[in-house]
Amino acid sequence: MENPDLNDQTNRVDLLSEAFLSFNQATSKLKKAYTDLKKKIDSLNLELEKKNRELEDNLREKEEVKNYLNNILESLTTGVIVINPEGEITIFNKMAERITGYYSREVINKSFKDSFGPCFSSDKARGGYLNFDSGFFEGEMRFIRKNKKRLHLKVSTSTVMNSQKKMISTIMILQDISKLKRLEEQAGRSSRLMAMGEMAAKIVHEVKNPLGSIELFASLLRQDLADDIEKEKLAGQILNGVKGIDHVVSNLLFFTKFSKPSFKKINVHEFLDEAITFTRHVTNKGEFNLVRRYNCQKFEINGDPELLRQLFLNIILNGIQAMSSGGELIISTGKDFSEFNFGPGSKPDLKIQDKFLGNLGFFDLSDSSFENKIPARRFGEIKFIDSGMGIDCDIMDKIFDPFFTTKEKGMGLGLSIVNNIVDLHGGTMEVENLLQGKGAVFTLNLPLFKEN
Repeated sequence: MENPDLNDQTNRVDLLSEAFLSFNQATSKLKKAYTDLKKKIDSLNLELEKKNRELEDNLREKEEVKNYLNNILESLTTGVIVINPEGEITIFNKMAERITGYYSREVINKSFKDSFGPCFSSDKARGGYLNFDSGFFEGEMRFIRKNKKRLHLKVSTSTVMNSQKKMISTIMILQDISKLKRLEEQAGRSSRLMAMGEMAAKIVHEVKNPLGSIELFASLLRQDLADDIEKEKLAGQILNGVKGIDHVVSNLLFFTKFSKPSFKKINVHEFLDEAITFTRHVTNKGEFNLVRRYNCQKFEINGDPELLRQLFLNIILNGIQAMSSGGELIISTGKDFSEFNFGPGSKPDLKIQDKFLGNLGFFDLSDSSFENKIPARRFGEIKFIDSGMGIDCDIMDKIFDPFFTTKEKGMGLGLSIVNNIVDLHGGTMEVENLLQGKGAVFTLNLPLFKEN
């Protein structure tokens, strides 16, 4: 007879065995699943690591491209300003800083109109600021730097569009052509003076001979009329008129034909002091004040003494005459002002190279050693700043023309002669009004003394 307890015990063992078997099977499946999952995770980690490396490489390449493009942007010899559709400045390169006098941190994310609107002006843009609505602009404009110095800029703008043809920014290119404009004005002035000089020389020679005869006969006539006081006085007036004409003709001849200058080492400060002394008789008659501001110990140039005396005397008298009711004339000097510096280590101005050197055929501008062939020219600067009414902008370009004058008396040769003397010394002369509208500034740049 079977024992129930034994059977029950046996059943329990069988169930327990089945449970262990199921557990072992489940454990094997989980172990296999875990192994498969680990393999997949390892594979995904390898894939992710590869993608991360590719992404890092792409980011590094993009950063390199960005830095490369930024280096190109910062190395450009033209100023670049990028403006977004809201009119805010987003990019402002190094040359733009040099041209405008503002640092990028001062203008980035600020309104272009508010920052630079009043600084730009031209005959075509008297509104005070550039308008980008047209999308394209190209022309020359006057610009006032942060330090109040006036520049002449070539300005061009263009718009950048996205794929939907929507404007995303405006690019402005600035190029400082102040030196080139000054040289062009000087070249044009010299050309006009040359043409007028040739004409004047012919007139002088045609007038001189008959004028001498008239003076001789008038002198004889005056002697013959010594007994007739009234007629002798008339003959004297003829003589005075002839002498006046002779003075005009002599000045004209002096203007057209300078004698060959005799250069020597000149201390500019001594000659300026001498000219100031000569004008004391004028300044003592009115409320004039001459102020010396010599900003250098020694200022020496290669110059002709007689021509420099006339140069400084004429320009000081011109400044005094501009202040009819009195005022202050400041004479300031400074040296080591470099112009057209093509010395070792410098970067030549390509515009001036092309215009004044390459066109002459003396130098190969493609030669990398070009900058070592031209020595640096160092200039001294002399400023004559008067407190008069300034110069009317409409006649600013004419004041150096011979026979042009706004005075009731005078031939209008004073500044023309001054300009000729500066040219003979290899210098340049500029004139501009003070920003406040009271007074004008004449700036002379003369080459400093150099042996040989």
